[in-house]
Amino acid sequence: RVRSSAASDVYKRQLFTILLGKENLYIYQYEFLTYFLNADYILTDSFHATAFSIILNKQFVDILPGETSTRITSILKLTRTGK
Repeated sequence: RVRSSAASDVYKRQLFTILLGKENLYIYQYEFLTYFLNADYILTDSFHATAFSIILNKQFVDILPGETSTRITSILKLTRTGK
């Protein structure tokens, strides 16, 4: 018999990497979202972090990373959050 939770176990093991200075912090998805929910301010160069910041109505600053900056710029224009 195949367990139906096998797919969810894979997701539980996926880790996000957050760069903190020179150290990496490896966390699970729910921990990543908890940081967002509890943050007063977000500093990011990530499209997905930008999207989460907008959805969760967080104050944030984007550092445009070059290769993906058009995606970030587009979402900021669409949501009228960019200056």
